[in-house]
Amino acid sequence: MLTLLKKPAFLVLFICQGLSQIASAFHLIALPLYVYKLTNSSVLTGLISFIEIITTILVSLFAGTVIDRSNKKNIIVISEICRSLIIFYLIFIPEIYAPWILILITIMTGITSSFSAITQITIIKSLVDNKNLSEANSLLLLLNSIALILGPILGTIFIEHLNYSGTFMLNSASFLISAIGYCFINTRWNETQKTLIKKNINIIQELKEGFDILKQNQNLLSTLTSTWVIALGIGANSILFILHFQQNGVSVQNIGMYMSFQGFGLLIGTIFFSRISKKFGMRKTYVFSMIAIGIFLILFINISTINFLISNLLIFLFGISLSFFNIAIKSIIQINTSYEYIGRISSINRVLSRSASSVSILVGSLFSSIISPSWILTILGLFIVFTSLYTGMNLKVLPFIKNN
Repeated sequence: MLTLLKKPAFLVLFICQGLSQIASAFHLIALPLYVYKLTNSSVLTGLISFIEIITTILVSLFAGTVIDRSNKKNIIVISEICRSLIIFYLIFIPEIYAPWILILITIMTGITSSFSAITQITIIKSLVDNKNLSEANSLLLLLNSIALILGPILGTIFIEHLNYSGTFMLNSASFLISAIGYCFINTRWNETQKTLIKKNINIIQELKEGFDILKQNQNLLSTLTSTWVIALGIGANSILFILHFQQNGVSVQNIGMYMSFQGFGLLIGTIFFSRISKKFGMRKTYVFSMIAIGIFLILFINISTINFLISNLLIFLFGISLSFFNIAIKSIIQINTSYEYIGRISSINRVLSRSASSVSILVGSLFSSIISPSWILTILGLFIVFTSLYTGMNLKVLPFIKNN
């Protein structure tokens, strides 16, 4: 897996994405704290998060069309520079206009981060052969796992010692350095795209073409359906976990330990995915990771208040299963999508996952006042398991998942 880092172009991509993901993790912890500090409003703090999710869903729906018709390197460089400038401007917000400016900045952040995230997925296809895509995605998701573990910790340390101004300057610099690094990556800019760029753009028509590709390609349709199922099943985990733990008197230290073990599971999964998928085949790895997500979710939520050690093992295995699934999904989309449509398919996948997560959070929050969070999570886990079994029974129509 590490042999990919010997390729200069992929090494630059690896470093740039590392900087970008750590900066994004900083932003996740720093922005809500900063919003609350400026406004002292829990409502506005929650509204900011909601606005960013909605912006991401709406922009992602159309971003893929623009990405497919453009030089992907230019898109990601511009996106990272814009993210850098937006974060830097946070330092100069006048408190009297803070609520409105923060809402505007959140919308702009949602737009730029959507373009950046989708382009990062599509650009991999131009740098790595299909046979090495799973290894490439494993390495890049390894960075994401490290960023999710270290980002919030480092973010709070920097806020304490550098204040918000220093933290945002460091955050802004990370995105800027990432943008500069992307300038040195050579990506494929083929004749088809050169022809497309000369045509009048019709976003609705080209988005429809993306959906038509899904209808014609059972591989992609099944893959994106799986993404929607998993996002719907685990999208409300963060809220329902906390409600379940609070209702059962689980200590803050134990909650933090559970979250850490899930993070470590994600990390370990990125390291071993390539070996496991080569040994057992992508077919078994893909299906069993889905089934395992549902099973470990059910077991964890029902044992978490009974046995601390076993619960940590279960959430660790849950993290590994989720990591396997995420890598498999990205690899399958990249392998089964032509370079001209990869942006649109990635956009649709992002919209499906974000919207399903939002629905999961909304439904989970509403029903948690009627039935216990553990029951809700158990039902969602069963939903994942049975849906995964159905997918496994129909894998004969998915030729991309053949054993190696």
